[in-house]
Amino acid sequence: MVTLNGINWVEAADAERSPVPVLQQQAIQFPSSRLTQAANQPVLKLSSIDRLGLKPGQAVVTGNNGKYTARILIQGTVAQVWSVLTDYDNYENFMPNMTASKVVSTKGNQYVVEQVDRYRILLFTTTARTRLSITETPQESYSFQMMEGKLQKLQGRWSLQPIVDAKGSTTNHVLVTATIEAQPLPSTPKDIFFNLFQNTLRDRLQAVNTEVRNRSRRG
Repeated sequence: MVTLNGINWVEAADAERSPVPVLQQQAIQFPSSRLTQAANQPVLKLSSIDRLGLKPGQAVVTGNNGKYTARILIQGTVAQVWSVLTDYDNYENFMPNMTASKVVSTKGNQYVVEQVDRYRILLFTTTARTRLSITETPQESYSFQMMEGKLQKLQGRWSLQPIVDAKGSTTNHVLVTATIEAQPLPSTPKDIFFNLFQNTLRDRLQAVNTEVRNRSRRG
């Protein structure tokens, strides 16, 4: 057995036949629940490397060259997390580097959202206005695609997965996953852009976690 980040792991039976050691989760102890191998389906879907880096309240971002997967375990209900994640009109109040965000049109579960981001790069400050087309699957996920903006491509999906305990009951933790592709214009230095985007994605997952906690405290 190996204990890392407060998580107990045991080596899989076929680990010796794999070029990369495979670890299986034995159990995770959260403050209010115990998640087991049989029931913890969202976490079990992650690769061994991703699971080793996943701790409640701390965002983990993997990927490179503009294609990223970011995850965070948030304490709260699906309804609480969904309320924050889809509060587009208030993004500017809790999302890092965002100075404006508003819904400009709505049709059923489809939204057009305009956002303004401001970044400081070395001695310069740049502002980017982006218009996104968003399609929601309530309480589960939303996908988005850039309609207008200063990027070559921006698209992705945010999804929520409730964590269940050994009895199959929903706990007070939700796995949030963002799968995003972002490509700069040819005139933009790619190394600078990719580093900035990856850091911003991590910060925004952390901001969602903080906002869920703050709203929960306010009741």
